[in-house]
Amino acid sequence: MSSYFSGVWYNELGSRMTINYVSGGGFSGIYETAVGYAAGQYTLQGRYNTQPSSGGQAMAWAVAWQNAYLNSDSVTGWSGQYQTDPSTGAEEIYTLWLLASEMDPDEDWASTNVGQDTFSRTQPSAEEVERCRKARPASHPVKKPADG
Repeated sequence: MSSYFSGVWYNELGSRMTINYVSGGGFSGIYETAVGYAAGQYTLQGRYNTQPSSGGQAMAWAVAWQNAYLNSDSVTGWSGQYQTDPSTGAEEIYTLWLLASEMDPDEDWASTNVGQDTFSRTQPSAEEVERCRKARPASHPVKKPADG
């Protein structure tokens, strides 16, 4: 993974990840969710394997859902693999994610959700996004934060 990993990526729900900086096993950028209660841009920080031994490259990043506009009292971590399809050259990042939300102690059982995202360089159509929203949970805060 090097500077070719930089740029804009979209998941199936239309959320946008822009990776601005990649160096020495780390990367950073901006995440903009298309769903849930997390308006605006959020900083992402990640790490990747600098010496992959196969056709994929292991990576992980996190977003704390707090910015100048909103604090959603939650954090999402993605872990997965960057791959390039040898026949088409299409780039994809296959991930599993954990969304951890702050909860009252009697609701701890509901504090963590798990799912998957696939990121590509192509923004999905409105029809694709709607189909995915109905079919699976989002990796972004979906509970409206309490007014503080």
